[in-house]
Amino acid sequence: MTRRNELDAMRGILLLIMAFTHLPTGLNPYADQPLGFVSAAEGFVFLSAFLVGSIYSPQVVERGIAHVRTKLWQRARRLYGFHAGLLLFAFTVVAGIAHFGHSQPLHNFLYYFFHAPGWATASAPLLLY
Repeated sequence: MTRRNELDAMRGILLLIMAFTHLPTGLNPYADQPLGFVSAAEGFVFLSAFLVGSIYSPQVVERGIAHVRTKLWQRARRLYGFHAGLLLFAFTVVAGIAHFGHSQPLHNFLYYFFHAPGWATASAPLLLY
């Protein structure tokens, strides 16, 4: 499958909507469920799965399932690394700004971290926080 710029653009727009939904800004009410019954997260996951299937299906035929499985695990590890980096940023820099800058919206955003830092720190890498 050739690269479809409109699908990449739609994924980017959905990522922006998700960011506006999760950040304590005035845009939050307008970003919540903008596509009717489908949230931005659901749309992003659907498009991502569609693109992964479109890209890797021909490779299964050409190179076999073992090659594709290896490629998908490599991608999952890379994405998990980004997740871990963002958690480290959130739990250090953003938490510091929230605490020392007395930012109530950021404090609310990291409420569980401030309320139960042990649980948040242990559960966040396991994708439970």
